[in-house]
Amino acid sequence: MTKRAEAQEAKLKWGLWVGFLGAPAAWLFNLQTNLTLVPWTCAHGKFFLVHLSSLFFLGLALSAGFLVKASCRAVERAPEAGKNEGIHQVSHFMSVVGLWMSALFSLLIIAQAIPTFILSPCLE
Repeated sequence: MTKRAEAQEAKLKWGLWVGFLGAPAAWLFNLQTNLTLVPWTCAHGKFFLVHLSSLFFLGLALSAGFLVKASCRAVERAPEAGKNEGIHQVSHFMSVVGLWMSALFSLLIIAQAIPTFILSPCLE
């Protein structure tokens, strides 16, 4: 295997893993960021920051899904994909699960953002 092929394979694996784990990480960071922002937003009245935070992390969760799909397509087009059926199966599995996880965690981020539009984050 040449250096270029090894670098390309490493890049594809990185894309699959980031796409696979990116949406759950975006949801986790969204939850933590919003919980951290609430005291400051209540003190200063800047409630739009909670909405911007949710929108930003929703974009990250959705982009993880696009990244995992693009990485899977690149693996399928690679000339080595036909030689090693195991790599093809693993990349397909990771892309399908990554897409579903991206959809699920994007819905979770949306579901957590809806109450901030209805109720004030400062209710005690």
